[in-house]
Amino acid sequence: MAPIRTQNGTARGTDPVSPLMLSHQLLSLAEEAHRAGLPRSASRLLRLAHSVCNDGPHR
Repeated sequence: MAPIRTQNGTARGTDPVSPLMLSHQLLSLAEEAHRAGLPRSASRLLRLAHSVCNDGPHR
């Protein structure tokens, strides 16, 4: 898993991201894509966000 970049551009390491945080980020991106007039991208991001929540825990 790639490190997550914070707003100041520094890496937080290789700690895994929780499914809740990932789905929230994907939903935010879907909203932005919808506002930007990209409905297909918004739909794909929405499906991806839902799939993150529907999967069981990853090891």
